[in-house]
Amino acid sequence: MRHLGLIPLMAHSKTITGKDKRKMLGRPLFCWILTEAIYSKLDKVFVSTNDEWIINFIETHFSWTSKIQIISRSKANENGTLQDVVSEFSENTTEDFDTLSVLLATNPFTRVKDINRCLEAMVDGNDCATTVTTTSRLAWTAEGDALSKTSEFQIENKAIYSITKQAIENGTSLTGNATATVEMDSASQLNLTTETQWQNTEHALAMQLISAKKLQKIKYLVLDVDGVFT
Repeated sequence: MRHLGLIPLMAHSKTITGKDKRKMLGRPLFCWILTEAIYSKLDKVFVSTNDEWIINFIETHFSWTSKIQIISRSKANENGTLQDVVSEFSENTTEDFDTLSVLLATNPFTRVKDINRCLEAMVDGNDCATTVTTTSRLAWTAEGDALSKTSEFQIENKAIYSITKQAIENGTSLTGNATATVEMDSASQLNLTTETQWQNTEHALAMQLISAKKLQKIKYLVLDVDGVFT
């Protein structure tokens, strides 16, 4: 099967100025998902944008891989839905593919394993896959009485939406007729619509990266002598 990825990026944002290209932990936000997509099982990754800065950045800093292709995103769909983005891509692409995965730059917690699991989940009749987080809430009655049990359920975390080509052609929504859910870390349910949420997300991402580090024995240490030891 041939798997394609699609990363829609906006030049402007109604919530946080230049959100898709604003630096999070020193990297433009879209670089987090783009890097993961490159190392995933996706055969090709399309970046859909009309932002010249983003285009120049990718051409400069990601020239080492042939897996990325930049395509123009029409102004008409700049504020449209993800369904509009998928429809526009499907109508204009000449690429042959079996699945298309929409990867949202606004969720920097997405990792290679999450992308691959979405691809693997579209079997046994599933025509779509979406990422979720599991949460639990205490339910209350209309009379103000708490129910005895806390309900556990899954919610979309707006990270990955994978769909088969056939489902796209049938006009199926991104959550499909038979959708598989792929659970991600609870931190990935954070939104990026306010400055406070940006700061919380950046802190959570930093903590996740720190906790994932493993101490290993150093095998080599290479230093430049001039200006280092003097």
